[in-house]
Amino acid sequence: MRNRTTVYVAAVVVVIAAVVAVIVSTRGNTTTSTTTTTASSGASAVTPAILTNALTVKKVPASPLNMGGSSFDANLVNAAWTQWTGLSAHNASSLNTYQSSSSGTGRAGVDAATPSINIGFSDVPLNFAGQDVADTTKFVQVPIALGGVAVITNIRFKTSSTVTNQFGTATTTNVTSTGATSGKSCAAQVASTPVALDGTTLGNIFAGSITTWNNAAVLAQNPALLVKVNVPVAGKDQLESVNCLTLTTKATIAVDSRTAGSGTTFIFRDYLAKVDPTQFPTASSAAFASASATFSTSATLAPAVAGLDGSIGYVEYGYALQNHLASLRLKNAAGMTVSLSAASVSAAASAGLAAITANASCPGGFSAAGPSTYSAAAVTTTCFSITDVNADAAYPIAGFSYAIVPKTIADATVATVTTKFLLYLSQSGAGTNSANTFGQNLAAAQAYVPLPAADEVVSSGLIDQINAGANMNATD
Repeated sequence: MRNRTTVYVAAVVVVIAAVVAVIVSTRGNTTTSTTTTTASSGASAVTPAILTNALTVKKVPASPLNMGGSSFDANLVNAAWTQWTGLSAHNASSLNTYQSSSSGTGRAGVDAATPSINIGFSDVPLNFAGQDVADTTKFVQVPIALGGVAVITNIRFKTSSTVTNQFGTATTTNVTSTGATSGKSCAAQVASTPVALDGTTLGNIFAGSITTWNNAAVLAQNPALLVKVNVPVAGKDQLESVNCLTLTTKATIAVDSRTAGSGTTFIFRDYLAKVDPTQFPTASSAAFASASATFSTSATLAPAVAGLDGSIGYVEYGYALQNHLASLRLKNAAGMTVSLSAASVSAAASAGLAAITANASCPGGFSAAGPSTYSAAAVTTTCFSITDVNADAAYPIAGFSYAIVPKTIADATVATVTTKFLLYLSQSGAGTNSANTFGQNLAAAQAYVPLPAADEVVSSGLIDQINAGANMNATD
């Protein structure tokens, strides 16, 4: 694989996470499941006083704490960091800006013998096949965001084409939305009805066995993407319907992939492992072998797709929006074709977490047992995945993202700053606090789905495991 060397505009990121104790009904989904968590010191709601303490610090560490990892989380963490540091000069002295790279970097940095990262962010849980953290029990994984992986494309269309039929060959001009008929141009058609694919076809594209946009399987799933073009019939021009995907300016598909270690890739491959297990037998963070180019972050992959005709890639949804890229509609496990939106990701979270809760093999971690029994070692792929859930409104490539921190932090000042910022990031605020203050209130503006209230409770319970809760009430 080769790397394209174009200079790309940095983008802010997205999304997602969650360890869940209670399953709640969310937007765009009619399925409701409610469970009761086991009582523990961390399983109660955060009081307004504790939230107020999270707004500012008074004592700062000897050097600012480093944050970094998943590019999936970058947009949300950066937005929250900017607002939190603006609340106090001490806040600004406590943390360094987020270093966006990959989930693997986030996990490795916080787990190193001499940690290079104090708060690591990852879309991949610590405990999975091939995991790279030797002792997962030393860490807490805090849900901080929930989001969807956008499969993005850059498909451009001809303004004229050569058509041959039994009456002859002619160069024809495609109808435009302002032309003599009421038809739309291909660009307008795809803008109003984005390209749709099922999981098998998408898997074939990323496996390299489907290499063109006019492949029969792709055309069969997009019968409505038609325009009228003039073709010769019995010596006269006549308008006939032609599928837009046969009129692309570049028929060959160029696959763009993240480099190895990406959590966004892990969520995407987790989905492909369910819909196309022959070609993708397990979830992993490996780059796609079919890729013509690989990129270390979503912030570089998104503009690469924007700049290359015929290309396809995958990023957190916020990057697709920022780069004005079309996102594929995907067929889910219920057989419904669904667009990526906050509502469809929420539907996936609700149905997916209900299934996890009902799974007897998930006694801790993301199950209904909640913070009192949570252990990083209990979080397996089965017990965190919400891809390809069987619900009509669910977007099939959704996932969680986490902040990973040590359970024991020797420096009390570092522990307090870590606790306060994670509370700020994972909560939406309550009581007398401003409705626009806390991190989850910034999620929607960054194209994330805010954590439901029940998930905020789980996050606070997990944060309370840091130094056995010694820093939760600290006024610093």
